[in-house]
Amino acid sequence: MAPKLDSVKVSHDLLTQARDDGADDVTWEKIFTQLRKTPKAILKPAVRKFSLLHQAAYWGKAKAVNTLIAEFGADLFERTTDGEEKDSEDVASAEGYASLATVIKKLKIKAKAKVRAKPKPKVLGRAPPPSSSVCESEEEVCEAEPPVADIDPSVADAAPSPYQTVQPDGNESLAPGVPVWICLRLEGGEFKWIPYTPTQNEAIDAARAKGSETVTIGSKILNLTSLKEDGAEPSMLRVLRVLWEWDCGAGGKDVPEWKPYFKRDQWLLERAMCQADATCEVGEKDKKYLVDLVGFRQHSATDSFKTRRVRRRGAYLRAPFPAKVKHVSSGSWLDLSFWPSYWGAESASSKRAELLPSSPQFVQIAEWINKCIRTGHAAAYGQVAGGKGATRNMEVVRVEIVHQPALWRRYLSYREQLRLEVKEIQAHNGTKYLKKNPMAVPECPWLDASVNEAYFWHGSGKNADGTVDLIDAIVSTGHTCSDESNAEMVVADGASSRFAKTSSMFGSGVYLADISSKANLYVPCPVCHGGAYFRHSCSCSKADVDKAVPYRMLLCRATLGRVYIEKAYKDSRYKGEFNPAKKLGADSVMGEVKPGQLAFREYIVYSDRASYPEFIVHYKRHAESCGCPPKKKGKFGV
Repeated sequence: MAPKLDSVKVSHDLLTQARDDGADDVTWEKIFTQLRKTPKAILKPAVRKFSLLHQAAYWGKAKAVNTLIAEFGADLFERTTDGEEKDSEDVASAEGYASLATVIKKLKIKAKAKVRAKPKPKVLGRAPPPSSSVCESEEEVCEAEPPVADIDPSVADAAPSPYQTVQPDGNESLAPGVPVWICLRLEGGEFKWIPYTPTQNEAIDAARAKGSETVTIGSKILNLTSLKEDGAEPSMLRVLRVLWEWDCGAGGKDVPEWKPYFKRDQWLLERAMCQADATCEVGEKDKKYLVDLVGFRQHSATDSFKTRRVRRRGAYLRAPFPAKVKHVSSGSWLDLSFWPSYWGAESASSKRAELLPSSPQFVQIAEWINKCIRTGHAAAYGQVAGGKGATRNMEVVRVEIVHQPALWRRYLSYREQLRLEVKEIQAHNGTKYLKKNPMAVPECPWLDASVNEAYFWHGSGKNADGTVDLIDAIVSTGHTCSDESNAEMVVADGASSRFAKTSSMFGSGVYLADISSKANLYVPCPVCHGGAYFRHSCSCSKADVDKAVPYRMLLCRATLGRVYIEKAYKDSRYKGEFNPAKKLGADSVMGEVKPGQLAFREYIVYSDRASYPEFIVHYKRHAESCGCPPKKKGKFGV
């Protein structure tokens, strides 16, 4: 049957990709992605000489050959129409891929054996023909295949697999989850555990539900009783169980309300996780969602700021936190292994490390915080206690480095993704503007200026009644709100970003400052928790404040990407919006100074992955300017 017209065009496109770029594995992944959307494109248009299977054999792509046959039912016996009439085995052999040709030959033998094994219809009045060992045609192979030997369990346990050998006990709590089937096969002389695709898992699950002992997957028959694939090669099947869920509750401080994904989506998520994909698309045609598999967050396909929590339970993965993840749309790999040298030894656990006052990092931060002080702020906030006036000097007494691997991986994933668009970012008007009108914090050679990565200040502290430490909330879960008075900003999982207020000046996002004295306006008194924006006034004496714990602000990394420079503010562009930058063709917004409207710059990012709270700076406020020459610049980034 000829493919439909819409499939013919797709088929031509895929064949051209395979012909021109078939040596690249990424090309085949893109082809398979399209075939899953248009399965009939596997059929070769009459005018084309090679099929996709022929192209895979031509390039010696064993994995692509197997996928085309097993998942898409490619015809093993189809011949080329280039005058030589070769099948895929002949093509592989002609190109010097002897081992691949042998594999295809065995698959052809099995396929013929299945055809011969089908019961023939009975003919009334005629006796069945006598048994014979003579082949019905010269093409048939009549040699009986020897019995397949069992695989030693120790070999099975040692074989490469996306899953650990030891698995959790009991699956009672995973009842809404899905079974995940994997097969131990001999590939390239080595046993490997190969996961079945979501479509294949779905077929196996349906067969088990009907009580079937076997199920046909592509060119193979799976025996669900003996847990083996049929064929001349030894094999072994294993079934694991996983459960993927999303939080359908209110988020923030509320207890999560975990809801299982649909079965099909769970299989898609599991395959993406095993392939180290950075993201996975789930949902129906009219309602698509993107799951961030680095940060375990879900957001709609059109809005990346309103997020919901995601969790995975069940079978243990061998590499739950891979050093590299694949950017699905481009096929590029994102490196998540970077770890700043001045952080010390890499650790999988969350912790805070103290900086010595004599360290270059400490010296550099103490210099920056005072170089970034400006006058002209609102007189009611950020003042020196006891009515001493505006803060003109910040004495840094302590600096902590925040080691938060989960947040750091999320941040790296975002930065590396923007690195794929560096040409567009460098050509953007916002980048050109910032080069001519630089930020207050000096450009740092250890940050990536090509994607507008820079340091920014963010002021915070305990909430108004002192019961919740908002600094702890940020360094534990990431920035979650644009408004320090927001009740959702608590020590929670960070999903409260989904419910951040949209009434802020530039919409719902993470607000940052390049001026330390601006961030200081949002830092409350450590004694009464007042004296800051959105707080009551502070009447504490300077002596009482000096005896208490110091003030604190964050020094954050942030990747701005394409920056929209707002010079003529209109609230209609931002109010009520979760991600106004996207509609402005940008990744972030910078509000430029405008008398009577904005005294100092505002920088806003609209993804909770776009910033990382790297340092907690503890300091004291003084009314007298430090009056000392700048200290020598430290080189803690190299």
